Amino acid sequence: MSYGGHRVCHHCGQPGHFIRDCQLRQVPNAAALLGGNEVDQQRAQDSDGLLPAPNANAIVPYRAPANGGQQEGNRSIADQGSNQGYGGYNNRGYNNYNQGYGRTGYQPRSRWSDNREGWKDEKFDEVWGWYSKEMKQKEDEKRAKEEKLKEEAEKKKAQEAEEERAKAKKKREDFQKSIGMMVKDNMKEVCQEVLGKKTSTGQASTSGTCDDDRRKDLENRWRREDAAAREQLEKQKADEMERLRWENQDLMRIASTNQ
Repeated sequence: MSYGGHRVCHHCGQPGHFIRDCQLRQVPNAAALLGGNEVDQQRAQDSDGLLPAPNANAIVPYRAPANGGQQEGNRSIADQGSNQGYGGYNNRGYNNYNQGYGRTGYQPRSRWSDNREGWKDEKFDEVWGWYSKEMKQKEDEKRAKEEKLKEEAEKKKAQEAEEERAKAKKKREDFQKSIGMMVKDNMKEVCQEVLGKKTSTGQASTSGTCDDDRRKDLENRWRREDAAAREQLEKQKADEMERLRWENQDLMRIASTNQ
């Protein structure tokens, strides 16, 4: 359903839109500010083109019209008084209210805004300080844990190396002990053979020479075995040091990656 007539805003008095689409809805007395009072417009039409008497706030003094017209003049004076009584006072009141309303109602409060911005900054600094403290604490705990693990790994490696050295030392001592026992047994057999046989001096000297040769052979074999054992021990030691070096490099690389 449509109704006749033009679309006129009842708030500002301008055609082409309704009050729901008016951009001056927040401005009180918009029609008076844009077009003036309808009483003044009607009075201007009834005075036959003559200017009505201004209100008491006019700066230029009022001048009466040149032609006659006592009745029109009286009505103009009455309209002037009515305008001063209602329109002038009310306009001044609305204007003052509009000024106060615009200054206090819709303008932002700078002090409140500053306090809110300051509160936001303070809250942000507080949250950021707490977050930084927590992150620093976590990093310190992580670093301490990594250092502890590294120390435990190094201690374990040193303990394993010490155990390997102890094992190698014990093995060498057992080897030397077995060599000594073997030499002792061989010398005992030789002595028994020398004492059990009744031979001539030449045979005894020959037996003594054979015993010296056997002893030398045993000593040479012992030296070779001891050198081989030492070489094997040095090789094991070098392999262990190389393994420890590689493990240390792996730990350092893991620690740098985690940081």
